[in-house]
Amino acid sequence: MSLKSCKRFIKRIGFSLASILPFGLLRSASGRDVLMLNYHSIQGWDVNEVIRTNNSYRTLDEFEMDILFLKKKYSFIDLPTFLSYAKRQATIPVNSVLLTFDDGLSVVYSQIRPILLKHKVPAVFFINPHFIDNKDLHYQRKKNLLHKSLKDNDLIGDFESASNLLKDAGISSKSISSGIDQISYRNRKVLNDLARCMSFSFDEYLTKNKIYLDSSQIKEMIEQGFYFGGHSLDHPDFNELSIQEQYEQTVGSIDEVCEMYKQKQRVFAFPRNDNKIKNEFFEMVAPHCEASFGVGGMIDDEVAFHWRRTDIESSQVKACSALKFYYCKAIVKQLFGFGIYKRK
Repeated sequence: MSLKSCKRFIKRIGFSLASILPFGLLRSASGRDVLMLNYHSIQGWDVNEVIRTNNSYRTLDEFEMDILFLKKKYSFIDLPTFLSYAKRQATIPVNSVLLTFDDGLSVVYSQIRPILLKHKVPAVFFINPHFIDNKDLHYQRKKNLLHKSLKDNDLIGDFESASNLLKDAGISSKSISSGIDQISYRNRKVLNDLARCMSFSFDEYLTKNKIYLDSSQIKEMIEQGFYFGGHSLDHPDFNELSIQEQYEQTVGSIDEVCEMYKQKQRVFAFPRNDNKIKNEFFEMVAPHCEASFGVGGMIDDEVAFHWRRTDIESSQVKACSALKFYYCKAIVKQLFGFGIYKRK
């Protein structure tokens, strides 16, 4: 069993054990004033399974069941209400929940938005300006599409040129497929050249497949009461970036979202994991960002304006069981003095 599989197995045992405990007692004992939840997509939405990320998603029915459960147990709040609380300018309703969505995928308009409107639930959507209107694809999606092209067509195109492109990018591999695996955000531009060698067109793919939200959809959602924030310009792995590059990705995405869509709230959600982001970065962005959001569950952060969200989307169990588990983790961490995430 791989380490990843082992972790999943242990986690499922934790879900089972926590499920027998009283929900209200766990929620109260955790001392959480507000629950922040993070979603991305809906299961089965991607046009081909191979271009899915490692995330596990809810089905549409499961997502609506989450919303119904949360409506029963919590009070949904909008972004301005949350920011008033975050800045200690106002108290917040007991057992509040802030709902957030990352990546700006078009599925949030076509599938998720109708459910939120049906149940009158507010939400915040964090988007990558470089992908809006299907202008470009995330580099990991490009990698996955090239893998699929290799599998389907056994490399139609110039094999020698593709190998040379990888070598020029500093990638040494025994196959084109393993070479694609090694392509990082830093050398992502080689993916466009590889696609040409393989007779694959990302532009044609984007024309046929509406992966991301377009501006008209975003404007309509804003008119319907939803809010938007930055999620970096093009979804890099922040661990690959210098602090200056992290700053540019963060403030740049906030600026573009606020300017393009007249958003007054300057908020940001990290792409991927925020665990290794340093205090120096937060000091740099503080004048430009009212609140930032990461992942990591029910634990406070030593950075006053940074908030860690909880993921029940990929738990593969009902919302009640997933939240019981995370409340248990929060209580244990507090008991052992790990209730605040410390940064370098």
